[in-house]
This record gives sequence, structure tokens and C-alpha cells, in this order.
Amino acid sequence: MSCYKYWSKLESIANKLSNFGDINQENMDSLNNTDIKEITTILDEIEVIAHDKEIDFNSAKHILDNKKMNNVLQLIRKFYVYIGARLEKENALTILNSDNPREVLNSFHFYD
Repeated sequence: MSCYKYWSKLESIANKLSNFGDINQENMDSLNNTDIKEITTILDEIEVIAHDKEIDFNSAKHILDNKKMNNVLQLIRKFYVYIGARLEKENALTILNSDNPREVLNSFHFYD
């Protein structure tokens, strides 16, 4: 199954997240004062896995059926939602406060 190639990577991402303090599925507050660039690198690692076309339904189900991996994925998903919302908010504020909104928009990490 293609899912096994990411098990250690998923665990590594969860460990990196735990280095930021007491975060869990319910609480991401300890990341609020962390530089967005520092945690965006973790998001980049998640994106590589999320866009891998080799992971099929059965592989994903196999990961979710494993209790330890399920917990890891829940934490990663919570982080993914957190950083998405934070990026949206910070980027919107940056645009609003800019003299050149188009230039600012074009400079964003995920803007093609």
C-alpha cells in the first residue's frame, strides 16, 4: 500500500507541531505568536502528502483505521485548518493596509 511511505513523515509533522507547546485537536492557541513563515514550512510538508496521487481510497482508509495514525491525522488536520484561517486573516489585513494591494497579493506564498 502506498500509504506506508508517509507514516513516518506524518508522525514527524505531528512531532514538529508538538514542539510549539500544548497543541491538540481542540487548541492551537500556542501557535498564535509563532512567526507564520516558521509554521508555513510545516504546511508545505503536508501539501506534498495531500497532493500525492498514489494514495488511493484503500490506503487512506488503512491510515484512518490505525488508532495512532488517526490521532496524528486529526492533529495535522486541525493545524491545517488553523493555518489556513490564519493565513487568510493575515493576508487580508496586509492587503487592506498596503499602498499597492496587487503587488502584495502577488507576493503571497500560495498565490499563483
